[in-house]
Amino acid sequence: MKMKKKVLVYDNQLGYYKMLVENLGKDVSFILYDTMMPEIKFDAVTFFMGDELEAHDMAKLANMSLPFILATSKKAVESAAETKGIYHIDLRRTKDVLLQMITEVLHALDIWNENSKARAVLI
Repeated sequence: MKMKKKVLVYDNQLGYYKMLVENLGKDVSFILYDTMMPEIKFDAVTFFMGDELEAHDMAKLANMSLPFILATSKKAVESAAETKGIYHIDLRRTKDVLLQMITEVLHALDIWNENSKARAVLI
């Protein structure tokens, strides 16, 4: 049986997390971020940024040497993401477009490929 890749998801509102689980969960294991998480191996991080107060958590998670998908509607963060090699998803898009964009990034990162190597992460 093929092992699902694990993607850590930061979403304080839980709506985007539920959307990922319901629509893409058969192919990828999405794990909701918790500050008390033990060491777990992830293949990527998806961060849904609702406001600037979450920037501290973003900096912590973006520094994990994992592919980082930043989903935000903030223009300033969007341009910064491009310069740092972070994959940006524009939250001003429709649900279908968001799912398509996230799926494309995950495929580009080879998240569906069982041969990619997860890295241990201590949060």
